[in-house]
Amino acid sequence: MSNPKKPQPRRTDEEWYRLIMDCRKSGLSDSQFCQANGIPNSSFSTAVKRLRKKSFAIPEVTDVDIHDLTL
Repeated sequence: MSNPKKPQPRRTDEEWYRLIMDCRKSGLSDSQFCQANGIPNSSFSTAVKRLRKKSFAIPEVTDVDIHDLTL
């Protein structure tokens, strides 16, 4: 018997916008942010594209300087 995946919650555009802005402010890459928050990468990138098309102001991903990271 297979174990079906738990369906992902449906998010509103406003919820996606808040998540995307949290990601941009976090300094993490989109992939790192998604992994840390249990969000499928494909859902996140689709939301970014959809919101940009709807004229939401979504900043580009900022480069993370690996030399500035503290271990």
